[in-house]
Amino acid sequence: MKKVGKFLFGVVEFVLIIYVVILTTFLLVRNEYGYTKFGYKTIVTINRDNEHYLKSFNKGDLIVLEDARYDDVTIGSKIYYYDVLNKAYIIKEAEVIAKEGGDAGAIYTISDGDRQISNTLVAGLSNGEVYNNLGSVLDFLESTVGFLIFVILPIMIIFIYQIYHLVLVIKEPVEDDKESEKKDA
Repeated sequence: MKKVGKFLFGVVEFVLIIYVVILTTFLLVRNEYGYTKFGYKTIVTINRDNEHYLKSFNKGDLIVLEDARYDDVTIGSKIYYYDVLNKAYIIKEAEVIAKEGGDAGAIYTISDGDRQISNTLVAGLSNGEVYNNLGSVLDFLESTVGFLIFVILPIMIIFIYQIYHLVLVIKEPVEDDKESEKKDA
């Protein structure tokens, strides 16, 4: 029974470490605007800060945007772009009314007040990947409290358990040596 418990604890340890590595990766691969970006894909969570600007999605959704090349954006396309709100970057959506330039330096006229934005501010185009309610979970796990409760605390418990286990292993042979010395005498 003791071996089964150790095996199950080992499996839990392994799963927790993989989970911690994945969550930490999400936090470390942020772009200059503060959004998680893996290669050509940007991950956006719909929360109370940006739900009014991303009306195509519901609060709590997690959406995946793909980088937009000049040829991918057509007049009438819905693009997602970075804008500043209260000294922080948010993502908004707008329809492209006109475009000029090329891949090296495009300017898009968008339906959001007929303003013009550079292609460097375009977060991407939606590829249809929407994960309902997963955005709320990710927002919580990436928050200070969520990271403390679901990353730091479990890792600390595992660390303390491993130290305890190490002390037991170190202490055990010493007792066996004393018993063998008594038998030899």
